[in-house]
Amino acid sequence: MEEILKNAISKHRDGDFKTAEILYLEVLEKNPEHFNAVMLLGTLYIQLNQFQQALEKLNKAHYADPKNIQVIQNMAIAYRELEKPIESLKFLDKGLEMDKNFYSLYFHKAILLKKIGKYEESLKNFYEYSNHDKSNYYVYLQIANIKYEQKKYSDALHNFDLTIKLNPKCDQAFSNKGLTLSKYGLYNDAIDCYKKAIQINNTADIYFYNLASCLRANERPYEAITNFIKAKKLNPNNIQYFFEEYVTYAFINDFDKLEKYKTKFISTLKNSKIGFDPFSLLFLIDDPNILLQNAKKNSLNLSLNRCSFEKKINKNKINIAYISSDFRNHPISRLTIDLIKTHNRNKFNIYGFSTINSNDDLHETIKKEFDNFFYITNHSDDEKVKFIKEKNIDIAIDLGGFTRNSNLNIFKHRLAPIQISYLGYLGSTGSTFIDYILADSVLINKDLEKFYTEKIIYLPHYQANSPNKKISTTNFSKNNYQFPLGSFVFASFNNNFKISYKTFNSWINILNKVKRSVMLIYVKSIDQKKMLFKQFESKKINSNRIFFAEPLKHEDYLSRFKCVDIILDTYPYNAGTTASDALFMKTPIITLIGKTFSSRMCSSILKSANLQDLITTSWEDYESLAIKLGNNPNEFKKIKERLKSIHHTDLFNIKKFTKNFEYGLLESIHNYNNKKFKNITIN
Repeated sequence: MEEILKNAISKHRDGDFKTAEILYLEVLEKNPEHFNAVMLLGTLYIQLNQFQQALEKLNKAHYADPKNIQVIQNMAIAYRELEKPIESLKFLDKGLEMDKNFYSLYFHKAILLKKIGKYEESLKNFYEYSNHDKSNYYVYLQIANIKYEQKKYSDALHNFDLTIKLNPKCDQAFSNKGLTLSKYGLYNDAIDCYKKAIQINNTADIYFYNLASCLRANERPYEAITNFIKAKKLNPNNIQYFFEEYVTYAFINDFDKLEKYKTKFISTLKNSKIGFDPFSLLFLIDDPNILLQNAKKNSLNLSLNRCSFEKKINKNKINIAYISSDFRNHPISRLTIDLIKTHNRNKFNIYGFSTINSNDDLHETIKKEFDNFFYITNHSDDEKVKFIKEKNIDIAIDLGGFTRNSNLNIFKHRLAPIQISYLGYLGSTGSTFIDYILADSVLINKDLEKFYTEKIIYLPHYQANSPNKKISTTNFSKNNYQFPLGSFVFASFNNNFKISYKTFNSWINILNKVKRSVMLIYVKSIDQKKMLFKQFESKKINSNRIFFAEPLKHEDYLSRFKCVDIILDTYPYNAGTTASDALFMKTPIITLIGKTFSSRMCSSILKSANLQDLITTSWEDYESLAIKLGNNPNEFKKIKERLKSIHHTDLFNIKKFTKNFEYGLLESIHNYNNKKFKNITIN
C-alpha cells in the first residue's frame, strides 16, 4: 500500500493528476482512514478545481489531525474558491494563531482579502509574506494590481517593474503596466508593453483589446480596428469587442462600415445584459430610452439608495463642491471658471476637488477662483471619499459623469446630502445616487423627463458662459485657407466622430445646392483627412472644395471663426462649447434638434441667444435653411446683424446665470430639508 502511495505522490508531482487520483483512491479503498492519502487527494482536487470534493477529503483529514496547518491552509483555499470568504478567513486566522511563521498563510490571506476588496489589509499580508520570500514575482504582481485599483499609479508601476525583473515572461505584468501608463497618457510606452505581453502570450484576447483601446486613444484608429478584430476572433462571445470596433469606425468616419453593422449594433445594445460606454453612444444614438437603459446597466455596480434625509442642512453658508478631472485646458474649465468666480460668497463656500494633476495656465487660473482647492489624484477611492466627507460638503456637483476619468465611483458613496450632475456627461447617469441633473426646458421637456433617473433642476438657461474670452490677434481670413475667391464657407469644428452618416449626407446636399460654397472641417490626424476626402469624393464633391482645420491654441481657435460664414452642427451629438464659441465670435450655427440631451444642446444655446430660427426639426429644414442663407446674401446679412448684439443676450450674462444657478441649489436644499424629491423650476 505504501508503495502505491509513493507512486501516487510521484505521479502527482509530475502533473499526471488522473493517474495520481486513481492511485490515491486505490490506497483509500484498502484503508479509508489513511491520513496522507486523504490529505493529498484533497490537495489534488484543489489543483483540479474540484473544490467541493476537495473539502470533503480535507474535512476528513482535519478531523483526524486538527493541528495540521497544511490541511487548514488547503481548506481555506477551497472555501475561498467556493466563494465562502468568512469560512476561508476563519481557517487562515486559525492557522496563523497556531504558527505565525507559516508564511504561505499570509500569502493566501492576502489573496482572499484582495478578492473581497479589502485592499489595505491585503497589502499588509502581502508585505508580511514578502519579508520572508522576496523572490515570488506573483506577490509583487498582486501588489501592483491593488495599487492600480487604488489609483496609486506610481506605486503600481514600481511593483510591475519588480514583477518583470523577477519574471521577464510575466505577460500579465506587461499588459497591466500598459494600462497604468495609459492613465498618464504615455500611450507609446503603453503600446510597447501591450506588444510585449502579446509576444509572450498571443492567445489572450484582453491583451489585443487593451492594445486596440490604447492605439485609438493615440489617434491610430486603423491599427486599433485591426486589434479589436483580433480580440473578437479569439473570443467571439465578448460583445464588448464588437462594440469598440464599431465605435472606432466613427472615429475615422467609415460610414460604409457604420451603416453595414448598424442593425447588429442596435440589436446588441438592446439585448445586452452589460452596459457599454455611455459617452460613445451619445454620437451614435438619438434614442433616449436606449441611452437610459444602457446607463442603468453601467450604474448597477455603483448601486446605492437615494439620500435618507437624515440631517437637515441649516447653515448660514452652504458648502458647495465641484469635483472634476477637467480642471485644466478643457471646455469644462472654460465654461465654469466665471461661474465659480461669480458665486455669492455670503451664501456659499466653494470647494474644488481635482482628480488629476495639471500645470497648464487654465488650471493655475481656475484653482485660484475656489475658496478651497484640493488635489485628490493619488488617492484610492476610499481615501477620496473620506477626505471629501471630512469637509462637510452640503452639495456635491459632478462635472464628469460617464466621461473619461469618471468620478461616479466616489459619488456612489454619498459625498454629500445632495448630489448633482452638470455639464460633463450630457444625459442621465441612470443611478440612484445622483439626485438632480441641471437642464432647461429645451434640453428636457416634459415628455422626456421619464428618460432620467434624476430629478431635474430647470434653469432658464443651461450653459454657463464667460462673457470675456481671450481672442488672438492673428488675422484669420478666408485667404489663410486659400479658399476660392468669393467662397461661402460652411464649417464644422466639432470632433469628427460626431459627424454621423446622416449629417454628412446633408452636408453633401447643401454643398451641391450652394455652388460657390466650401467646407472647412476640424480634424486631428492624417487618417481622418484621408477618409473624409474619400467620403466627399465618393459623393462627387471636388476635393478643392474641402479644407481642414487643425488643432490650435484656444485664442487662435476662436479667431479662426472670423473666416467662417456658417457653422453646420452635427447630429445626434451637437456642438456644446463650440456652439457658444461660434456665437461669441458672431458666427451663426444651424442645428437639428433631436430627442436626447446631446442632440438638443445646440438648440438650448441658440434659445439662450434668442436665435431660435436657427433651430430646425428635420433634415429637410436643416438643409433648406443652410441653402437659403448660403445663396441669399440679404438673408445671411440679417442673421449677422442680429449677432452684433450677441454679447448682451442671456447666453453670456454670467451674473444672471449664477443667480439662477444658486436659486436652484437653494431649492434643492429646501426639498431635502422637507424630505421631498421632486423637480425644481427656476423662472
